[in-house]
Amino acid sequence: MEYQRNTQLNSMNVRISSFPHYIRRVTEKCFEPFDDRCREVLGFTAKDAIAVSESLVESRLLPNMELLQELVDTRNDLQRQYNRLRDGDRRIPFPAWTLRLPHYDTQLAIDLLAWSEFESLELASFTSTEMAEAASVPIPAASSVLSKFCASDRDFEEKHHAFPVGAHPLTTKPILSYATRFLIPAPQMLLEAIRPRMEALLHDPKSPLWQQYTKHRGKYLERESIELLGSALVGSSSWRSVSWRSPTAAGEIDGLVHLGDVCLQIQCKSGKITAAARRGSDSHMATDVDKLISRATEQHQALMNETTTTPLKELGLSPSQTEALQSPLQFQVIVTLDDLVVWATLASRLKTIGQLPAGQEIPWVLSLTDLMVVVDMLKNAELVDYLVRRQRLERDGRVIAHDEQDWLGHYITDALCFGTLPEHASHERPVLLPSQSEQFDAWYSYDAGRRDAPTKQPRQYLPTNLRELIDRLQLERPDHWVIATVVLLDGDRTSRTKLSQQIMETTSHLQSKQCHSVDRTLNEVGLTYYVNHQIPTEIMRDEARKHGLERATENGVDLWVVIGEASELKLSVIIHNNDPLDAAVDKLLEPRTPASD
Repeated sequence: MEYQRNTQLNSMNVRISSFPHYIRRVTEKCFEPFDDRCREVLGFTAKDAIAVSESLVESRLLPNMELLQELVDTRNDLQRQYNRLRDGDRRIPFPAWTLRLPHYDTQLAIDLLAWSEFESLELASFTSTEMAEAASVPIPAASSVLSKFCASDRDFEEKHHAFPVGAHPLTTKPILSYATRFLIPAPQMLLEAIRPRMEALLHDPKSPLWQQYTKHRGKYLERESIELLGSALVGSSSWRSVSWRSPTAAGEIDGLVHLGDVCLQIQCKSGKITAAARRGSDSHMATDVDKLISRATEQHQALMNETTTTPLKELGLSPSQTEALQSPLQFQVIVTLDDLVVWATLASRLKTIGQLPAGQEIPWVLSLTDLMVVVDMLKNAELVDYLVRRQRLERDGRVIAHDEQDWLGHYITDALCFGTLPEHASHERPVLLPSQSEQFDAWYSYDAGRRDAPTKQPRQYLPTNLRELIDRLQLERPDHWVIATVVLLDGDRTSRTKLSQQIMETTSHLQSKQCHSVDRTLNEVGLTYYVNHQIPTEIMRDEARKHGLERATENGVDLWVVIGEASELKLSVIIHNNDPLDAAVDKLLEPRTPASD
C-alpha cells in the first residue's frame, strides 16, 4: 500500500523531456523498417508524425510564446511610463492620463490576458491542411496523425482521471478536436506519445507486422544499449546475446561490456508499462514490474547462482567473456524502452514488495533515452564512479530521486554526497532529492539552438591535479586502473580538494626528495600516491607493495590501493587486499553512515 501511494504521487511529477532529439531518434529507429506498412495500415509513418509534432512546436508553440513575451514586454514598458508619469507634476494628455489611475498596471495585465484568452482559439487551433503545409507532409497523412492522436470523451473515466494521476488520456492522445479544427493543450507531449500510440494502433499478437515489429524493436534496444555503454567505456569489449549452459541450467545475457576491472551485465526489456500500472493499480504494477524488472534480474541471478557450483569456464563462454564475468566490479543494468521513472528510481523498494529477493543486488534500471543522456555526460572512470555511488545509495535506501536525470544532476553537482541526513531518514521514510535536471535542459536547448545564452555542457567539479592524474590512468591503463580511479574519485568536494593539494605538494617536492608519498584513508579504503623517480618500476612496485601493506595494517583496512610512478614516468597500480579482490572492492559499494563522505 505504501509503495502504491508513493508511485501514484511520483507519477504526477511529470516533466517535459530535455532531449527531444533522442526521443525522435528512438521512435524513428523502431519504425524505420516498417514505413511502407505503417502508411498502408495507419495512413502515416513515424516520420510523418514526428514532422507534425515538430511543426506544432515550431509554427504554433514558439511563435505564440514569443507573442506572449511581446505582451509582457509591452506591459512592462507601459508600467515604466506609468511610474515616470505618476511621479511627475505636469499635466498628462489623454489617454496617458489613465496611467495615473490607482492600480492601472494590474488592470493593464488583466486586459492583456483577456485579449489573449479571447484570441486563444485562433492562436492555438489549426486545421489538417494548415498542419500538412507547416509539416511538409501530404494532407491525408497529416489528417490521419491528427485524428488518431485525438482524445475523446470516452477516454476520460471519472474513477481514474478525476484527480491528477499518471496515464491521463492526454499523455498518449494529446490532441483535441472540434468541428474541423484541432487543438493541442500540451504540444510538447505529442513527440513522446508517438511511439506508444502507434504501437497501440498496430497491436495485434496474430499480425505478422506486429510480430516483426516487436522482434525488431527488441533487437534495436539491445544493439543501441550495448553500443552506448561500450562507447562510454572507451576501449571496452562488448558482446550481444551471450548464451551459457551447464548440465542443469541454461540462460542468456543480452549484453556484456567489459573494461579492466568492471563488467556491465545488460538485460534489455522493450515491453510497455500499462496505463493501469501508471495509475498505481497494485495488481498491474506487480505484473508489469515482474515482466520488465524482476525477470531481468532473475536472468542475471541465474548465471551468478550457477557459478557457485560450476566454474565459469565450463559454461560454454568464450575466454574473453569468462574474463569479463570474473571482473571484481560487476553491475547489473536493465535498459527499457518505456520510461520507468517511478519504478526505476524506487528500485531499492522492490525488495519490500517482494519483487526482488532479499539477497539480490539492486540493478541499475533506466530507459534508453535516459541512458543516452548519462553517456553524454559521463565517460570511463566517472561513469564507473557514478554506478558505484548509485549502487551505494540503492543499498542504503534512505535517499531517492524522481528520475535518473535528478540522480545524474546531483552526481555532477555534489557527487551524490548529501551531508548529514535528517533524523527521520530511513528506508521507510526516505529523503526525496530536489530536481537537478535544469542544467541538462539548458545544455540541450542551447545545443539545439533553442536557447541564446551560451551554456556549457554539465561537468562535475574536479581539481586540476586530480583530473590530470585520472586522465593519465585512463590513457596509460595499467592493471587495476579502473579501481584506482574509483578510489581517487571517492569522497566529496572537500576531500577531493584536499587530495589534489597533497598531490600538488608531492610533485613540487620531487626535486628535493628522492621519494614522496601521499596517504589517505576514506571509508575503510586506503589510497597512496607513491612517487620515486630514482628507481625503476619493478623496484618501485616492491616498495609500494610494502608501503601499502604497512599502511593497511596500521589503519586496520582490508583494501589499500597504491598508485606508483618510477623512473620510467609510467603509472602502476598495486592493490593490497586481505579478502578476495571482488569482496574487498565490494567495500566501495557499502552504504555510508551518514550518507556522505
